[in-house]
Amino acid sequence: MANRAALIMQKFSGLTVTRRGRWFIEFDLGSGRHKSVLTLDPLHYGASEDQEIDTTWLADTGAWQYKLLTNSFQLHARNILNAGDTIQWLDPISDQSVTLQPLALNWVNNANDSRQQITQPQAVAAAVNDCYLYWENGYGAGRHFRYTAHPVRLLKEIIIDSAANLPAPTVANPYLEIEFILKNTTGVTLYVDGVPWDRTTKTNTANAIEFRLNSNGQVIWLFEKPGANDAIGNKVDGIFQLRRQGATCYCTVRIPKTWIDTATFPICLDPTLDITPNAAVGLDTYTREGDPDGTRGTDTSLDVANRGDGAYRAVALFKFDLSSITGPSTAGTFYLYRDFGVDMDWTMFTARILAANTSWTEAAATWNHTDGANHWAGDAAANGGTDAGYTIAGTDF
Repeated sequence: MANRAALIMQKFSGLTVTRRGRWFIEFDLGSGRHKSVLTLDPLHYGASEDQEIDTTWLADTGAWQYKLLTNSFQLHARNILNAGDTIQWLDPISDQSVTLQPLALNWVNNANDSRQQITQPQAVAAAVNDCYLYWENGYGAGRHFRYTAHPVRLLKEIIIDSAANLPAPTVANPYLEIEFILKNTTGVTLYVDGVPWDRTTKTNTANAIEFRLNSNGQVIWLFEKPGANDAIGNKVDGIFQLRRQGATCYCTVRIPKTWIDTATFPICLDPTLDITPNAAVGLDTYTREGDPDGTRGTDTSLDVANRGDGAYRAVALFKFDLSSITGPSTAGTFYLYRDFGVDMDWTMFTARILAANTSWTEAAATWNHTDGANHWAGDAAANGGTDAGYTIAGTDF
């Protein structure tokens, strides 16, 4: 459901709401008691932080066919995938925007940038489902495009059904590449690896690209570091390239073919646009036994899985800011909602409370380490013992 505040209200219908904040709703239980529901993603927006965020795509008029206005940012989108500027992300406070137009899917030689075009966006209309705009076969048979609106980000996903939907590359050192035309208003500057992009020099990076306000240097959006994932959760980092040809600026995302060759299809390329998060409010990451030193603090999804073979055993970590709760607290409830289209047995999962002195960081926690340097005091990935109690705090999410 795209309105998460409304979903919480449904779950606790009959209770009176006493307070709302960006990250919580508080209910009156009577006799001076209250129930506070806190979330990692924001529930509300506005000056008083009491308006419900709703990421449902709605019909628009004029140049745009879809809109999303009930959030701290606004989105506008066109219906036909190859109709030009496909989507616009607007910051209503600064009145600055970034506009994206998906272009070709290519094989590219990552050393010399020679390209072999696979396909261009097709004249396909979007199917609308809640927070999803989905162009089935938008890049030809078995190659789809999807925008997913989220409370703090926009996921832009190229989904490829099988290896048969990709022709053999004729370029050397091949990477799979998706191109975008990138336009931004003059009040923001793109920063790459902490340095302003001069909009002339061809620049590659595996890190996030920031959009900073010229007026005060504030980061108001960023392209999360690019990557891809396959059907069983294996992930790989990608590469951004910024370049300019004439008056047009391009941003491309590249994924190594060496990873694609071993991936389980379908695969998903994910260049994500993110509003600047409030890192102090909600922290989340996950660790995998099959990649014991890999960090995933910037991933836009969380894996909580135990396939049993070790390669895909994963533990998710969550940390909440509880300062909005007033008075003594006697109980808490933790809810997980599965991702759209994921089919799994959720009765497998259990939750445990980490010890109060367990220190981990979102950026550096791994299966082996709490912060990139220090080992978990107990079992790896805080599975139990010193770091986490063996008493199960909850099951059957």
